Amino acid sequence: MSTKEKSIVNKIQDAVNALGGQVNKSLYVQGELTSLLRKYEQEEKGKFDAAFLEVEIKLDQELAQKRNQIQDEYNKKTSDENVQYNKKLQDEKIEFEQKKEKEKEQYNKKLNDAIGRYEKLVTEEQVEYDSISERLSIECDALANVHKAEWLPWSASFWNQFTPIKVIQEPPLTRFGELIIESQEKITNVPALLRIITDKNILINATGAQKDEALAVLQSIMLRLLVTLPAGKSNFILIDPVGLGANMAGFMHLPPELVGSKIWTEPNHIEQQLIDLSNYMETIIQKYLRNNFKSMEEYNNNAGEVAEPYRFLVITNFPANFTETAAQRLISIASNGPRTGVYVLVMRDTSMKMPYNFNLTELERLSTIINHKETGSEWEDSDFIGHKITFDALPQTNQFNKLLECIGEESKLAGNVEVPFEIVLKELPDMWCKCSDEGLITPIGRAGARNLQLFSIGKGTLQHVLIAGKTGSGKSNLLHVIIMSLCISYSPDELELYLIDFKKGIEFKTYAAMKLPHAKVIAIQSEREFGLSVLQGLDAELQRRGDLFRGSGVQNLKEYRAINTDIKMRRIVLLVDEFHEFFSENDQIESQAIRLLDRLVRQGRAFGIHAILASQALTGVYNLSRGTTDQMAIRIALQCSEADSSLILGNDNSSARLLSRPGEAIYNDANGLIEGNTLFQTLYLSDESRNRYLSELHDRYSATYTNAAIQQMVFEGNAPSNLETNALLNNLLSSPEWPQTKS
Repeated sequence: MSTKEKSIVNKIQDAVNALGGQVNKSLYVQGELTSLLRKYEQEEKGKFDAAFLEVEIKLDQELAQKRNQIQDEYNKKTSDENVQYNKKLQDEKIEFEQKKEKEKEQYNKKLNDAIGRYEKLVTEEQVEYDSISERLSIECDALANVHKAEWLPWSASFWNQFTPIKVIQEPPLTRFGELIIESQEKITNVPALLRIITDKNILINATGAQKDEALAVLQSIMLRLLVTLPAGKSNFILIDPVGLGANMAGFMHLPPELVGSKIWTEPNHIEQQLIDLSNYMETIIQKYLRNNFKSMEEYNNNAGEVAEPYRFLVITNFPANFTETAAQRLISIASNGPRTGVYVLVMRDTSMKMPYNFNLTELERLSTIINHKETGSEWEDSDFIGHKITFDALPQTNQFNKLLECIGEESKLAGNVEVPFEIVLKELPDMWCKCSDEGLITPIGRAGARNLQLFSIGKGTLQHVLIAGKTGSGKSNLLHVIIMSLCISYSPDELELYLIDFKKGIEFKTYAAMKLPHAKVIAIQSEREFGLSVLQGLDAELQRRGDLFRGSGVQNLKEYRAINTDIKMRRIVLLVDEFHEFFSENDQIESQAIRLLDRLVRQGRAFGIHAILASQALTGVYNLSRGTTDQMAIRIALQCSEADSSLILGNDNSSARLLSRPGEAIYNDANGLIEGNTLFQTLYLSDESRNRYLSELHDRYSATYTNAAIQQMVFEGNAPSNLETNALLNNLLSSPEWPQTKS
């Protein structure tokens, strides 16, 4: 190291040493300062603590003073508020007690009022119960005068000896169950009775399992109606779309006249049945009741033998298979039915939707309502609402079938309606008092309660008659009535008969045996050839009269008789029973018969010749032209098939298929147009009565035409000719000489 460097280092060393001294000095000073500071801090802290303690003591004193002051103020305020509170509490207590007393008074008043009302209601209920009990007692006493079939339960021994009712004085009551009338004192059981006839329809509501009970009630009501109405005076239309007839099958033991031929299930069949029933009601209203009778009961009281039966439309599970149109028609039937003797008995399934636009409320308004619910069953009746009821079911099967058998047998006997033929005599001042100048007119039946059905031919287009009626319909009786009624009204100078019977029977034989004066020709068990010869003879008579009329310059029988008073030109009536035999074979007889009949019906009117053609069925008569039958304006249809009804009356007129009993018929003098239909019951002429009248006619003829023998031509099948009655041969034998013949 150089000297210079050493010198520098020394200087630095010196400086460091000097600096170190200063540092030490500074540390000393710092220590002193720290000591002084600590001392000062201790002194100041003591002063501060003393001062703080003094302030704290002062603050505690002030706080205590303030607390005491607040407590004094609070105590004073609390005392005042307590006084006010106690005063207010006392006031409110007094007010509460006053309100309490007032409320108590009001409560007691209301309680007393309620007790009064309750006692009044109890009194009224007791009075009502006593009234109902008294009324029921009176009615129960009155039941002694009512037929037992109307109110006795099915379990009664009465039914073991039941005989059907024959006549009723008033519409019957209908039992359907038993009412239970309860009071605090006793329980009274009385029959639950409806007056269906003259009153309302029946609507039974049910669904699910309750439908079985509802169906049993409906069946019981049906049976009750059967046993309380005279046999044959009830008719049921049965509709069972869901059960397919099973729900009503038991009633099919009855004759078809009471329940029809089947139970209806399909929509189109249901609708047709309602249409037919509506048409029947229309006829009753427009032709029977009109403004003459208020109800069917009033009509029947005047109708005697032709009283109409009551009709019941019975429907299960409504509205199943009911179209909108059918449902609307049901309302119309329910509304107008009671006046016409038609009633609706409906079991409705409440789970099914009603047809569109169907007014259920209207059906309910027109009906007595019975409800079957899960909670119980009820009868909606204002007098007995709230009272318990047990509903009747059908009796045991054996008893049920026995009752139906009894009713069915009696209805067959009662179904033969007999309007006495003596009506004809009551309408005549004397036998043979009528003139046939302008035609022939005579009663043949009863139309409605007061009117007679007249058989009229010879005026206008009413010249010829077509008659159809199946076996058992009363066709033969009708023909006898027409013959005898005409013969009693008109003398042999006014009327001449040609009677042909193609049947194997002998319907017209009595007219030959007892010498009916009016009958010129009588054919019994006729052959077609003889029938044709009669037509040929009438055709010759038609030609003869034509020549006479032209020679006299007249147009009709009346004019000819007016200027030829010395000539007895009679009206001629040809009556052919089973006329279709003319057309049974495709031969010359058939073709000639067609031609001759056509000419007879077309030209006969001008010459006083009329044809009455009768047959059991027209469905096989194809060869007789429509032009010929169209000339026969008068149609008489008895019971027949729908096809025959349409043939005899018209394509849109099948009304005859609805005829339900022998002798019931439709008289139509409008060529079969439906508006020309008149329902009537033919007169009944027994064999004994007919023979008695024939005897009287013969005696009258002998007294009137002295020494004038009755001239008849009789053909009886294969029976040999009786030469003694052959007028032509007798004339030849009595002649002084034989007529000369040309060689």
